[in-house]
Amino acid sequence: MLALMTGNAYADQQSSNVTQNGANNAADVDQTGGEEGKSDINQNGDGNAAEVEQSEVPPGSNNFSVPANMADIDQIGNNAHAAVRQRNDNAGGATNSATISQLSNVETVGPDTFALKARINQLDGDGNDSIINQSGDAATPLPGSGMRATNTQRGTSNTSAIDQQGDLDADPNTVATVRQTGDGNISDVDQSGSHAVTMVDQTGTGHMSTVSQTTTNVDLGRVFTEVLQDGSGHMSTVNQTSTGAPAGDVEAFIDQSGSTNSSLVTQNATGSNSGHLTANV
Repeated sequence: MLALMTGNAYADQQSSNVTQNGANNAADVDQTGGEEGKSDINQNGDGNAAEVEQSEVPPGSNNFSVPANMADIDQIGNNAHAAVRQRNDNAGGATNSATISQLSNVETVGPDTFALKARINQLDGDGNDSIINQSGDAATPLPGSGMRATNTQRGTSNTSAIDQQGDLDADPNTVATVRQTGDGNISDVDQSGSHAVTMVDQTGTGHMSTVSQTTTNVDLGRVFTEVLQDGSGHMSTVNQTSTGAPAGDVEAFIDQSGSTNSSLVTQNATGSNSGHLTANV
């Protein structure tokens, strides 16, 4: 079933609520050109897809003290895809807020695919908030199955949070990518499972990045983090733990260009035949 929702291009407030049960549903919400767009999508079943696009009116319109756009997508089932795109072209407008939550048992995924995919793009604006929560486990996962989350933000004082919790014997299990451009942005990534991969790219001034990864696997689970920070006044914190018999490799690569930047890396590998610890700063 396809649900297509389009708001009045010049309405002050736009609101959409979509609930779908069953397999292979699709929801597409378009709230562009208005003020205070709000979208809530709930899907329960396998193979569902949801997409939300929101933007604020051009400069010169009335500004509001509440978030300019709010998007919330909740998906339960295998092979779920979700995407949110928010723009704030009004320099004096309020902020955008987006949340994607996905839950799957990840048992029916083909090779080189991801059972859960989530992407949030917040282009322009200050103080935007982006949250992706993904959780899943599988009794018989196939190679390449897992969870992928991507947050992209442009502006000032934006916040990105990605939480991925899985129990998957697949490589890669969880993949998180964060891209932030501007000043004073914050990124937080928390991953657990058998394999965890995080890539953070921040450009500007005064950014903060925190990555926490924990893997438990008897089949050499891998923990990998890459943080790129270009500019000044940045802070990067990485905490990595791998446990099992044997424990897998733990790797962290931190590249900071500019001045007055700081970095802290903590790594642990426990269990018989523990893997290698690698930290390049």
